[in-house]
Amino acid sequence: MSAEVGQVDSSGCPVEYAVYGEGPVTLVLVHGAGAHRQWWYRVVPELAAECRVVTMDASGHGNSGRRATYGVETFARDVIAVVRHVADGGPVVLAGHSAGGRWSGIANSLVPGLASRLVVMDSQFPPVDLGRRPVGEQRPMRFYPTREAARRNFRLVPEQPEPDEELLEPVFDHSVVATEAGWCWKADTKAMAYREDGLVLEHFGKLDMPITYVYGSRSALRRAFTVEAFAVLHPAAEVVRIEGGYHHLPLDSPRQCVDVLRDAVGGAR
Repeated sequence: MSAEVGQVDSSGCPVEYAVYGEGPVTLVLVHGAGAHRQWWYRVVPELAAECRVVTMDASGHGNSGRRATYGVETFARDVIAVVRHVADGGPVVLAGHSAGGRWSGIANSLVPGLASRLVVMDSQFPPVDLGRRPVGEQRPMRFYPTREAARRNFRLVPEQPEPDEELLEPVFDHSVVATEAGWCWKADTKAMAYREDGLVLEHFGKLDMPITYVYGSRSALRRAFTVEAFAVLHPAAEVVRIEGGYHHLPLDSPRQCVDVLRDAVGGAR
């Protein structure tokens, strides 16, 4: 599906975005840590038939620029920059997957009224240490001699039954780049070390807006958060359980994701 691709400056860093379709509501889709805008490719075509859909690469991800340092508020400001750049005066719905759900919530906390509705997909609440490296610690970059070698090492994290290879190809294609040293992932390893759970909860506690919390019944993260804990933060939040869904819902359960996002768009009209 063709898109209008552009870049916006976010505190000195170029952030790439893509716009699909037209409509009275703008739906901005935010990927998770280590991912990129193509994580949403399976849900975009159907949604773009009835609203304006925007995907983006946060700084340190995909085709966007890199920074010396990152933080959850940094990624949230990337979201803010994109929304402000693409918003046409109509209602905006923000939907974020995994860490992107956290960044999207922070964006709305930093700029109340940025979006009229928020959809959080399989994000971790309450904060739980999953064995991630300490904030700011950079993992070594891995290089592969060929594109095929990189493809053999491409895995969804956390692990789950992966879609057919053909379905993952658009995701993989936007994940790698050829360099003089070999093929490597586009994602900056520093960008994946920032969790700042306490700050996330502080921002989420300030939100006053319609929120839909979505989780997969088979997600590897289901023991790392509880729906009840999120309900303490936002008792009025709608909770949607996607039966048979894993963590990477936009890839493994696109039909159900479309239904949830369509409802959010309809509620914003």
